[in-house]
Amino acid sequence: GVILNPLSVIKSWARVLSLKSSAQLATGNAEGALENIQTLFRLAELLEQQPLLIVQLFEIAINSISIRAFWQGWADHRWSGEQLIWFQNYFSARDIRQIVPGMCMGERSLSNVLSGLFIQGKSGSENNRSSNVMERVILLQNQIASFRLFNVIIDSTRKSLKAGTPLFKADENFADSAGIPEVSKFEKSATGLLSVAGNAYKAIAIKLVPAVTLALAKFDRAQVTIELAATVCALERYWLENDRYPENLTSLVPNYLPEVPLDLMNGEPFHYQRREEGWFNLYSVGQNKTDNDGNYIDEQGKAGNADYPWPLPVLRVGQRFF
Repeated sequence: GVILNPLSVIKSWARVLSLKSSAQLATGNAEGALENIQTLFRLAELLEQQPLLIVQLFEIAINSISIRAFWQGWADHRWSGEQLIWFQNYFSARDIRQIVPGMCMGERSLSNVLSGLFIQGKSGSENNRSSNVMERVILLQNQIASFRLFNVIIDSTRKSLKAGTPLFKADENFADSAGIPEVSKFEKSATGLLSVAGNAYKAIAIKLVPAVTLALAKFDRAQVTIELAATVCALERYWLENDRYPENLTSLVPNYLPEVPLDLMNGEPFHYQRREEGWFNLYSVGQNKTDNDGNYIDEQGKAGNADYPWPLPVLRVGQRFF
């Protein structure tokens, strides 16, 4: 609650700023809307300095609110060429994933401190001394397993950032690399204590694996959205000067983009098609690295596993509004 309450307040401010931006765009005050969106960006950057997962998830949420506000101006063709250049420069320079190794280091430190305090608490109790000794041993082993897990994740994310590849890799098993049993073996005992079929020493680390893995996928998707937004700025600048969108992304080089933008998820160019009604489809192949024709929902009806599309002003089935 100490952390969540102020973060919830900041997120509420972000929503208010987004609404103000939409109202200003509706009245033709694009400059005022831009100022509010710039404040939204600063809020996200403020959270970026705090190396904890819960804080960074709020940063991703505010980043989404910010891009939604930008999207509103784009959908109504409200941004001027100068404003679009500002947005494009901002989006092109932003990498929301850079905080991840430091965030994992912060989580590792917090885990160690909390485990240490809990172990000390068990040490100070006079009741059932032998039982407390066993609990302390289990807690200490969990502390070591969690530390080892975070070390593996930190090393992996640093390598991914250096290589410019996704943080989340479907074929990478952090649990195995850290010497932790499969997550599927985790279960909660009737007493409420964590146990893992004879591996109680690693139960907390096992619980961390799916949470951290999901977070890495969220950071990848947030970064792809930022890079799609930068590409949209270039496309809109082209539209302002030509009254139409280009036939392909190559047409944006070099006047609007230094090079054809590549999809973080597979290292190949973003998928782009100009539509007959005057708009365009622009999307990343997403987490599964498979072209699903720009649909966010896969063939099994599951959201998030398919493509990451830039939404059209009138959303189609299978699209997602950030």
